[in-house]
Amino acid sequence: MRDNYLKIKVHIYKDAEWFKELRKKLSNMGKKVKWQRKGTFHQTLVFIHDDTCVGKLKKAFPKMLQEHKPFTLTINKLDAFTAGKEHKEHIIYLTSTLPSTEMKTIADDARALVKEVKHDEREFKLHITLGRIPANAISLSEMQTLISTINLPTFNCQLNHVEYRYKNKTGIKKKLLIGKWDL
Repeated sequence: MRDNYLKIKVHIYKDAEWFKELRKKLSNMGKKVKWQRKGTFHQTLVFIHDDTCVGKLKKAFPKMLQEHKPFTLTINKLDAFTAGKEHKEHIIYLTSTLPSTEMKTIADDARALVKEVKHDEREFKLHITLGRIPANAISLSEMQTLISTINLPTFNCQLNHVEYRYKNKTGIKKKLLIGKWDL
């Protein structure tokens, strides 16, 4: 179950030159990528694998967020990794090589809130997914070689919008604005 998670929205512009260049190069190679839709870019803070705690978390996450302030994330790296239960897809993503203590702290605090329920316990990894491509369509090394040709400028993202995504008791996906800090 991956429909129950806390995320920080990140504004990525699909018409940025580097992003258009990336999409064009993959398209020219005949590679079909499932790109994130405009307005859906985000950093997941924690995945929760327990729907019984939704009510509790809808109250706990906003309280936790009061301890945090908006922050700036510097993006300076484009990369890919292989993911999925059977390593069936590559994730094309943005990240930062500069430490983001704010991002790590808020992720740690969110994970502390869900420590008593079943959740994804893998180490937090800063990555903003841009798209997914089947692993059998291109090797990871080929993907990374192509990515290395993209001229990604360093840019800053102001992060101030946190959402909790979950399914209600009838299975309908819902989102709750947990916090929107003023910049």
